[in-house]
Amino acid sequence: MIYGEQVIHAERGFMWTATFRRFGLPLIRGFDRLIDGAGETRWKLLGLVPVMTASGPDITRAASGRFGIESFWLPSILVREDGQ
Repeated sequence: MIYGEQVIHAERGFMWTATFRRFGLPLIRGFDRLIDGAGETRWKLLGLVPVMTASGPDITRAASGRFGIESFWLPSILVREDGQ
């Protein structure tokens, strides 16, 4: 079973967390995020063993694109006070 949750903030970015459970155990858990212009991803096996950890310009670029597309879920982005 997979459980995930995403929070999107028009001014700061997003954070998506997920947990893959098998036989009731949290087998893999982690997050993808873009906060204040910096992208990062981190996933661990059983919450202990790093499976994937990445950051840097490529991750930030990918997360920024994702943020742009997923901002569709924020109708308020169309009426921002700064006019952008």
